[in-house]
Amino acid sequence: MHENGDYVGITVNKAARVTTAAQPGETLLSSVTAEMADGRGFSPGQRYRVELRGLDGTHELTQLVGGPTST
Repeated sequence: MHENGDYVGITVNKAARVTTAAQPGETLLSSVTAEMADGRGFSPGQRYRVELRGLDGTHELTQLVGGPTST
């Protein structure tokens, strides 16, 4: 959601928590983002089930280990 020139809402909160869960130099994707990247040349790595502060339940995060390859 966009409000007063800023993005707000649960999606922004989840993105911040996913970022916080990553180690230095690591990129983690939420399950929705990992699904969107599937088949587009991105290489998935290890999957984690984690609790994210302020969000109910556990969430699946996928490590991104490579970008798309060019042909």
